[in-house]
Amino acid sequence: MKKTKLLPLMFILFFLALSTLIFLNVNATTIKTTVKASSLDDVQVDQVDHIIRILDGGTVAISDTIKLSAKQNTTLTEYSLGFPYKYQQRLAYCYAFNTANSSETFDVLLDTGLEQIGYYGAKVIFPQGGIQLRSGESFSFTMVFVFSNIISSSTTTYLTDEIPPRNVTEPVLTVDFPIYPSLPQNASLCNITILCVPKTSFAGSSPSFPRYPTIKGTVETGQILNVTKHSLEKLASVTAWMNFTSEENIYKVATVDELERHVKIDGWNNIFVTDKYKITSYMQQLLTGVRVRLPEGAYSVSAWDAKGKAISAGLADQNTTTYSISFGFSLQQGQTAQFKLTYYLPSSKYLNEVGMGNFDLIFPTSKSFSRVAGKLTLRVSLAEGASIKEFKVNNVKEYNLQKGALQEEILFTAYNVSLYNNLDINIAYVYSVFWTSFRPTLWITAIVAVGCIIVLLWQAPKPLTSMPTLGATAKPQNLRAIISSYEEKTKIQREIESLERQARKGRIPRRRYKVRRRMLESKLSSLNRELVDLKQKVKHAGPKYADLLRQLEIAEAELEGVKAELQRVEARYRRGELSLEAYKRLQDDYNKRKERAKTTIESALLRLSEGIA
Repeated sequence: MKKTKLLPLMFILFFLALSTLIFLNVNATTIKTTVKASSLDDVQVDQVDHIIRILDGGTVAISDTIKLSAKQNTTLTEYSLGFPYKYQQRLAYCYAFNTANSSETFDVLLDTGLEQIGYYGAKVIFPQGGIQLRSGESFSFTMVFVFSNIISSSTTTYLTDEIPPRNVTEPVLTVDFPIYPSLPQNASLCNITILCVPKTSFAGSSPSFPRYPTIKGTVETGQILNVTKHSLEKLASVTAWMNFTSEENIYKVATVDELERHVKIDGWNNIFVTDKYKITSYMQQLLTGVRVRLPEGAYSVSAWDAKGKAISAGLADQNTTTYSISFGFSLQQGQTAQFKLTYYLPSSKYLNEVGMGNFDLIFPTSKSFSRVAGKLTLRVSLAEGASIKEFKVNNVKEYNLQKGALQEEILFTAYNVSLYNNLDINIAYVYSVFWTSFRPTLWITAIVAVGCIIVLLWQAPKPLTSMPTLGATAKPQNLRAIISSYEEKTKIQREIESLERQARKGRIPRRRYKVRRRMLESKLSSLNRELVDLKQKVKHAGPKYADLLRQLEIAEAELEGVKAELQRVEARYRRGELSLEAYKRLQDDYNKRKERAKTTIESALLRLSEGIA
């Protein structure tokens, strides 16, 4: 009887042991497969397409399409590639995507290095679970690197074939680039393609560049140079330069340091845009103008210089909405200029009405960029009375939604923006057509109210006598003392700031820094006490002086608040709580507030000085 009961129990134990062994074997196989997935021995590089696109203003985009094939069943989780480290400071942006489906993008880790020093590496992280490949199957992905200010300008002089011959000086543009991608393994084939800007011509290259490239296309449409290399060795580090000339001298090497774009939508769905550019010339010759590419469909384009004087803006290429801007003056190499463009955009292209009073704004921010913008500030202002339901900004982590009493705006700042960044903004909002009559009704009501007040005052009985108003004036010596104290206070504050900078850089001993700072703070405290007494005397001289002193005190409080906020932001950035982009944006905002407060103080002191006889 006992043996009969033991048989089922032994069977259950045997089944549990067998299940455990199978489970452990499966897990071991999984772990083994995962280890294989991280090894380059399981894949080989069949082909690399290395495409170099020369864009406007000194911008170059290099895209590498890597075709990998599996030697055995494997899972791709990541892949690294890069370029010689000398180009690292010129890198503005990079991203990766599935070659078969460009909408499927991959995460990229920057500055990861490669197997050896001297290379800048970027690691492509494939989606969770990796790319499953069976033996013999292939997979392609593309990595795009965008470089800014990588083209230099020079001139060449030659004799013409005319009789008699004459000297002609032409600009020569030189692009410095890596001929091959730096890969962690050998590649069977590498196709190099160089796409030139229309109306530019290939004019020679360095010895390291293949001597006789195949040239296709025309100067008018843009020449295409092709070179093929078999058996590309891993970690290739061959660089080269290539010269090209610009027909009619239309190619300008100039960077966009800052671009402020303000998009306004009114109650009639008109889209009005204001662009403020700050550019720097890197041409060896004098720069008298540049070409800028505007959003598709832009019309009624006007241009002004920094002083508000109208300058020339002519359509240069209708297909790309490119305009030629003439400054009206010349820039030397390294000099900076500012100008402003205003234009309209067709609402039928960017604005969709989805039901009564519901609208969708789709604005591709960076698609119109032909060169890299070092700093982009975009503000979108909706019509008065419009209410945002939802919005989305691609590839921007931090933005600001500002809601006023009557108007809502979206503001964000991005750095190193090119046409590859894909900064699309999508806003869904509600707007009633009755708001279009709000302003006219408000003005009519105000006019009627003012008219009624005038009539009532006109009909009011006049007083028999009028008492003269006695005006008070402040003593000149008190006004001089206040102005002098503020000048001394500003001087001490600047000295304290300079002292702090020297201490941070280790240029003065710590003990000397403390002694000097205590002495300056003591002077500042004494000045503040004197200012309190002087202000009380001047405030009693009349409301005008009291108002000016109130403005001074508010501006001073603003300066102190901004200083404290800047210190907090710097501390948060050092702790890693803020990204570099957010840190720079907050610094810009606080510095603008600081300048406004300083301007208020200077203006108030100037008005006080007018009271000195």
